[in-house]
Amino acid sequence: MRRCWRSVGDSPAVRALEQGRPFALEDMSEGDREVLVTMRTAVDAQAKQGLGEVHSPGRRVPRKNARAWANAATGSDLEAQIDLDFILGAVVPAI
Repeated sequence: MRRCWRSVGDSPAVRALEQGRPFALEDMSEGDREVLVTMRTAVDAQAKQGLGEVHSPGRRVPRKNARAWANAATGSDLEAQIDLDFILGAVVPAI
């Protein structure tokens, strides 16, 4: 995978993008587009994480901080304020 990225990273089209010049995928060479397809295929083949796995650090870290120092610093139970059901980007139903 790293070898694939180095190949695309040396592309004049990618350098143009890095320099802020206009860029479209059609500006890439056929070989570079094939590399991107290879990379996407490899990424898509990886096991997908569920939202619970993705957001678990967002639950674990605040709880750890609350227990370690924040509760004592504020004199209140901040852990009780953490919404364990919250998922960033979840659709909120209209009221």
